Amino acid sequence: MRIAGLVESKIDWFVQRIEFTLAALNSPEVVDSLRSWVTERVIPKSKRSKALLAAVAKLKLSEMTGEEWAAILAITASAFGAGAGAAKWLPNLFH
Repeated sequence: MRIAGLVESKIDWFVQRIEFTLAALNSPEVVDSLRSWVTERVIPKSKRSKALLAAVAKLKLSEMTGEEWAAILAITASAFGAGAGAAKWLPNLFH
């Protein structure tokens, strides 16, 4: 089941089969399960990403070291190279 993606590793969130009807989706079990997932998984992850974004936003270009500039340029060049490579490679997949 882990290989099929039905259970996340080390998380133990199990897939629950239900009817796809309004009544089934509004059942207390489904609502509580979704609320628990959002509270325990979604909200903590969204708070982490904001902290990282806030740290990056405070970065001043004038205070960056040469190594930091090199890292940013390397990441930018890698992203550009990956995009250019994908632009050449992907159209060949659909012929």
